[in-house]
Amino acid sequence: RDWSSDVCSSDLVLPPSVPPAQVELGGAPGGCTGVIVGTYVSGVALNATNVVVQDVTINSTGPYTITTDTVNGVYFAASGTFTNTGNQTIDLVGIGTPLAQGVFTFTITVGSSFCTFQINFG
Repeated sequence: RDWSSDVCSSDLVLPPSVPPAQVELGGAPGGCTGVIVGTYVSGVALNATNVVVQDVTINSTGPYTITTDTVNGVYFAASGTFTNTGNQTIDLVGIGTPLAQGVFTFTITVGSSFCTFQINFG
């Protein structure tokens, strides 16, 4: 049998793409508004108790991924789907192990909105 003449084809059907949520960060483009939760110590890995609770305004619903830059060996991130518009908060969870003691400035960025906050690592 010559298998080369057998042709199998199918159309790949992808789900419709959902546009990302339109988010404005509280305090943008200056200092972030919200609360820093947890203890931050050089050499001690961050965990689920290290959170930045950030104020946001959701202008349109949809999926989101919000992160900070990596500073002093750590960053903060959140992702999910906003299902309601209006003023809300998000919990950005800390990831990584701080490399040094001192005060460090982080920038949260989502779309064209950004703001900054500082954490003092002991």
